[in-house]
Amino acid sequence: MLETVVATRQIVGGRAYQEDRYRVRRVVAANDRGTPILFAAIADGMGGHTSGERASELAIEAFWQCFCRQASFDEKALTVALHAANEAIARDLAAAPERRGMGTTFLGVVVCNEELRWVSVGDSPLLLYRSGELHRVNADHSLAPLLDQMAEDADITREEALSDPRRSSLREALMGQDLTLIDTGESFPLEEGDVLLVASDGVLTLEPPRLAAHLAAVPASSPEEALAAAFDEIAITGGSAQDNTTAILVFLRHADGAEGAR
Repeated sequence: MLETVVATRQIVGGRAYQEDRYRVRRVVAANDRGTPILFAAIADGMGGHTSGERASELAIEAFWQCFCRQASFDEKALTVALHAANEAIARDLAAAPERRGMGTTFLGVVVCNEELRWVSVGDSPLLLYRSGELHRVNADHSLAPLLDQMAEDADITREEALSDPRRSSLREALMGQDLTLIDTGESFPLEEGDVLLVASDGVLTLEPPRLAAHLAAVPASSPEEALAAAFDEIAITGGSAQDNTTAILVFLRHADGAEGAR
């Protein structure tokens, strides 16, 4: 049996304020024979100081409250809770139209029975480090994947794709409007030694090999130390241009803490 070890980290970066919000909770599914569940979510707000903070706070709270009321903790429950978060923002905007334009990305993750499920809107990455390789698990709803595909199709150069000022523009976010892009993951089996990173896009300041190197250090050091080292490098690399950055690191290990035990 595997257990989850969790570490969290957050920095403001070069910004004057923090618009990211996150939540980590351990719950027990009473309707599923007391199965332990790890819930983690991140919302990366946008729309200015007050509005960005409010959008991410509303989304996290509304999602959590709705999720807890669901009869199960599957993909459907995650999607229902995501719509509840979007509706909470819509109600707030109706009451305060001066906050028009506020919104947030959202990434909600559940680890249950050694399986991973998620729902996401926007560009906040869900990353998996396994057997020496770093993979992005969820979809990226920014323009970056479309530009990269254009480069692959030779419609533009690779350099043009990487330097395009629209690269980080979002194609979808929770803004109280109808959602056209939602990424959900069917039950995905996890393995001993897996490292999950639930994060805002600020972690992508580090190139994949550098981020992978920090995640590879988790078993030998600790989730807290590995994440702290990664954030130190993010802060140095990003400098005054560094975005708000938040990450929840989840390490899967054998329940007795002895790596490799079965």
